[in-house]
Amino acid sequence: MTNRLAELDVFRGLAAIAVVLFHLTTRYDQLYEHPSLVFDFPLGHYGVTWFFMISGFVIFLTLSRTQHASDFIVSRFSRLFPAFWIAVIVTTLAVMLIGLSGTTFTATTVVLNLTMIPELLGAQTVDGVYWTLQYEIMFYFFMMVVWQIKWLDKIEWVCLGWLLLQGVFLFSEYIYGYFPWKLRLFLILDYGHLFVAGILFYRLKYQSQPGMINISRHLLIVISVLLQCIMDDSPESVWVAAGLYASFYLFIYNYLTFIVCKPLVFLGTISYTLYLFHHNLGFVILNQFYQLGVSPLFAIPSVVAICMIIATAVTYFIEKPALRLIRAKYPLRGFVRIQPQTSGNI
Repeated sequence: MTNRLAELDVFRGLAAIAVVLFHLTTRYDQLYEHPSLVFDFPLGHYGVTWFFMISGFVIFLTLSRTQHASDFIVSRFSRLFPAFWIAVIVTTLAVMLIGLSGTTFTATTVVLNLTMIPELLGAQTVDGVYWTLQYEIMFYFFMMVVWQIKWLDKIEWVCLGWLLLQGVFLFSEYIYGYFPWKLRLFLILDYGHLFVAGILFYRLKYQSQPGMINISRHLLIVISVLLQCIMDDSPESVWVAAGLYASFYLFIYNYLTFIVCKPLVFLGTISYTLYLFHHNLGFVILNQFYQLGVSPLFAIPSVVAICMIIATAVTYFIEKPALRLIRAKYPLRGFVRIQPQTSGNI
């Protein structure tokens, strides 16, 4: 098994571009209004749903190969924080120097954002998309605890408990109409089922076992789908959920190798930085185009292209060099190579 799975890179790239198109078309129109809009992509926000499922798969894969806690911490820190800190600084400067209606923040807010969990610390995020990173950090913490107490091999029970906890949360909200927000974030009660699905898909692909164990994994995935449909009661939620979960089933049974091509893999490579730099910065740039009287037909694709150029530059000139530097200074002590327990399409 290789360190990177090309299909997942493609998933990341497609999820990222979906979110970008959603924000630069639908979301921008909701907040500021386009002069005219010939293209709308309201379903693009489901790219975040896909991201969380991918994260569940990848983080369980990483921890399955981890021998030392410091290896996991260094690998995650070096992967996420350098590019994120640059994004916070660039976004802050763009908003302060050029301006973005309805967006202001203090120096304290900016500093707290550098932790990646500002809302848990009582501050707003400096960019609308950063809220997802808080859930990622909480998931990493949660999974690190599971790894530390050596429960990775009991992960199905952990997943069941997590899904039941989400059920309690939904019942509490339905009966009492309230659940402490910070506890919701800390326990990932709004999105835990998506991380759970990613974990279970990993187990089905690389640690498949015959009989009731595999059946239980499929049943837990069904519960995850049901929770997704309950928690997102929009008309299209059933079809979108079916598509996203189906994409993972096709992936784990090796039916999606045809999607692996250089452009899509490249998009996956820059997906994280593209996600970080497209929202407020993209809005600022789009506003400048509109002030010059540029049509949305040209302005929106141009902003997408500019954000991709910025993402590429940050990926190759900041993210990757910083990752190499950090891992050279704090070298990883090695990962266990996990061999798939099955053959063929399973």
